[in-house]
Formats: sequence, C-alpha cells, structure tokens
Amino acid sequence: MSPPAAPMAETDLDAYEVLGVAPTASQAELKAAHRRLVRRHHPDLVAPEQRAAATRRVQRINVAYGLVRDPASRAAYDALQRERRRATASRAAREDLARRWEAMVGDAGRWAGRWWSRRRRLARRAAERTALRARHSATEAVALLQWLVLAILGSLAGIALAVAAARLLGVPTGFAQLVGLVAGWIAGWSQGRRRRLVRVGLPEPALPWWLTPAAGAVAVAATLWIDARLF
Repeated sequence: MSPPAAPMAETDLDAYEVLGVAPTASQAELKAAHRRLVRRHHPDLVAPEQRAAATRRVQRINVAYGLVRDPASRAAYDALQRERRRATASRAAREDLARRWEAMVGDAGRWAGRWWSRRRRLARRAAERTALRARHSATEAVALLQWLVLAILGSLAGIALAVAAARLLGVPTGFAQLVGLVAGWIAGWSQGRRRRLVRVGLPEPALPWWLTPAAGAVAVAATLWIDARLF
C-alpha cells in the first residue's frame, strides 16, 4: 500500500509544523523527526478502524519530509514559501506560484510513495520495537521467554521430523538434521514473535500463521528428496 502521488486537496503544507520541528532544524533533526513520527503513527500497528486515518497521517508526514528531505529540496521549498508569503496581487504571479507549489508537492509525494514502498516493512519493525520498549513490563518479559521457548521447541521438532523422515526413506540424516534445525528454528521464531506481539497488545503480522511452518516443511522435504537422489 503506497501513499498517493501527493495530498492534492491541500493548498498549503507546512513541512516543519507537520514534522514538529523549527524551521532552523538541521537535516539530522528533520530525519530523526520523520523516523520518530512514522514509528509512532505506523498504520499497521493500530486497530483496523483507525488504519485509514493513520495511513493518511503517515502520508502527510512522508510528503512533508519529502519537501525538505535534502538541502536542495529544502532550499527550493523555503524559497517558494517566502515567495508565497510576499506574493503580489497579480493573478499571473499567484497562478505561477500555485503551479510551482503543486509541482513541488507532487515531486515530494512521488518520493514519499517510493520511500514507503521500499521502507514500509522496515518502518513497521522499528515501530514495533519502539512500542515494545514503551510497554516494557513483566508481560513483555514473559512474552520474550515464550518467544525463545517456541524457537527452541521449533528447532527440536524440526530435527526430530527431519531425522524420522530420513530414516523412513533410508537416506543419510546428517544434512537433514541441519536443515530441520534451521527450518524448525525459523518456524518457532516466527510463531514466537506472533504470540509476543499479541501478548503485549500489538496487531499480529498479516501473513497467515501456517506459512512459515509450511515453508520449513517444504525445505526439509526438498532436502530429503535431494539426498535420496544423490545417495
């Protein structure tokens, strides 16, 4: 889900106000503010009924940062804002400023769309970590322990299933054990993470719960098939 090209309904957008920083803020401060706001308002981490509003909020944050994302873009934005504040009564001048503003916001919106499509998953992970740190408690400690236990149990189950299948097929068990260990660990880790998010009150991942275990089973089956062909 990508933001639209630009928030075309807005005739003005104060990038500094949206990002919550002063116009004199450094580029590092702008970047940090953008990252912090995206983590705070990430639409994947709110209730379904609030997701549309959160998506619009993050779109606006991304476009605001797109306007000042680097020194060149920021200089052009600041210059155009100064021109708009002292615009003359000339209709032609106002129309020219409106066209340039629309083009600038459109460029920022396209940048924001590309940024969001590449970084949405990373932003979600960062937002999860921020939310989990904020909710650090005994519940979080139990959730972490459960996550670790499920990862270990997944590894043991993966090894056991891989060895049993290898013996049933009469193929060497060495490589199957390694693949079973890795596949079981990944499956257990994935299920532990899902349960941890639910325990601390965050939405679980959108992917179905059975996808990771199924991928692990396919990896073990493919390994055994290759072993049977080679030995």
